[in-house]
Amino acid sequence: YIIQTEYYILQKQFQEAHDLATELSYIPKSKIPSAKYHELSAQSQYLHGIAYLRENQLDKAFQELEPALLCANKIYGKDTLQCSKYNTAMGEYYLLLNEPLKAKTYLERAVKALETSKLAVQTEYYGDALFFMAQYHLQEEDYTCLLYTSPSPRDRQKSRMPSSA
Repeated sequence: YIIQTEYYILQKQFQEAHDLATELSYIPKSKIPSAKYHELSAQSQYLHGIAYLRENQLDKAFQELEPALLCANKIYGKDTLQCSKYNTAMGEYYLLLNEPLKAKTYLERAVKALETSKLAVQTEYYGDALFFMAQYHLQEEDYTCLLYTSPSPRDRQKSRMPSSA
């Protein structure tokens, strides 16, 4: 289910992705151990959240990703390799909202967990985390430049160019 759902998300077949993620969440609790049930529930929410991010439905994405991350933190621990994809998704969410400082917290946590793991370079999530971290740095530079170059209202009448230019 998980791999097929991720495939549908990559192919932008979002309805199919949501359908499979929903099926994943309907596996009867009595059929699997409790810990695995919670893990599958977090996975289902994560997959829904990623599909909503790709559809640019940010409110719905947050409603799925935040509880998925909280559940994953509870199962695996806050700064673990297993939580890196959830942290990366939350970082992406905040980048899409143009909130780079909030994104930075999640992305740094994901990158740190991935870098301390021997499996980090073997996971696609490492590339995702680095990609979104680079986007964070670009947004941060944009905000810095905007703050630095924006003239104040009282300077509108004055030229900012030297007289020799």
